[in-house]
Amino acid sequence: MESLNVTAHINKPGAIAQVMTTGVVPQIGGALRPFHRLDLLHKRLNLGPCQINQFWFDRNQLYPTRNRSARMYQPIVDAYWDLCQAESTDRDPEVQENYLLAKLLPNIRDQKAREVFRDSVPSRRFNTEPKEEASTDLEDLLSRNTEAMPVPDFHRSTADVLGPPEYVKENWELYDEMAEQLLAPGRERLPISQDEAVAEVRRRWQEWLTSIGRRRRGGEREKLMLDILSHESKAAFHRAYSLVWSELIQVLSRNHRLDNRGDRFHRFWHSTMAQKCQAYPTQYAHLFHGHIFGLHPASAMFIQTTTGRRLIGDWLLDDCRERYELLLSGINLAIFHYSTVYDERRHNRRVRMSNDLRDI
Repeated sequence: MESLNVTAHINKPGAIAQVMTTGVVPQIGGALRPFHRLDLLHKRLNLGPCQINQFWFDRNQLYPTRNRSARMYQPIVDAYWDLCQAESTDRDPEVQENYLLAKLLPNIRDQKAREVFRDSVPSRRFNTEPKEEASTDLEDLLSRNTEAMPVPDFHRSTADVLGPPEYVKENWELYDEMAEQLLAPGRERLPISQDEAVAEVRRRWQEWLTSIGRRRRGGEREKLMLDILSHESKAAFHRAYSLVWSELIQVLSRNHRLDNRGDRFHRFWHSTMAQKCQAYPTQYAHLFHGHIFGLHPASAMFIQTTTGRRLIGDWLLDDCRERYELLLSGINLAIFHYSTVYDERRHNRRVRMSNDLRDI
């Protein structure tokens, strides 16, 4: 595994980054924008019938919290906004809201967001099942599976297991109201000053965390809205991450021997995978509910198995519907397995905490 330093230079679509080997940044016509240092990891990945060069970010450097920084979070969000400006989408209200929500990520109710959509990396402290045993169990499930899974079935199945849950109409009405209160002032300020816009949204968010989030009794619906908005902040970061990756892939293809199969793998692994929604042809739904395969712990378990890697390799060799649906079926099994492990470890944690309290 190697480290690759990428300096992102945004000034027009398709020119997000120059891979630095000499420390000299070549200028690409137009006005220069700020540089964004993007540190990638790299290795040769064996996918059964084929091999590719794999690139990824250290997951620990992507998600900041109130108590922990993450080096790659800020460069990715900044690169995303520079791309939006370069493509003249920065005046689109949805793009503006996505940027502002992504900028809230260090201050969200992270644990509560995971109750909206399960993507926790189980704590080693409460891990009673050896990693090798979990991988062996999943390998056994995958090796016996022969069923394909169409895209709509995958979308429904993963929603049933991971979330988000269904909410009543009244909750969505309250969500729309609170989201507008939170984001509208920032949208108005954004064309004038990014810093002021972000500061205004963070100020309102902090007020809510104090006045609603810390309330011991009552306000349960409002607290739920904070949880959903926290989840939406993470999904907004994933959309930013996805756009940055779509441009990074072009640079890696040009400069770091990323072939056509590697290109397809990285677009699948690091994208939100927007698909047309059959029920609403004019709208779009995300295959994995606004999340990224390459960042979810279930996918990490999947790609560690022999059969999981082979399923990816089979699809890369033969880009047909059957291979793709077999791959989705395998990932769906990994998600079910992850959910089972998640529930078991959560139960073990509660039992341990309960025993600790009895000992006091």
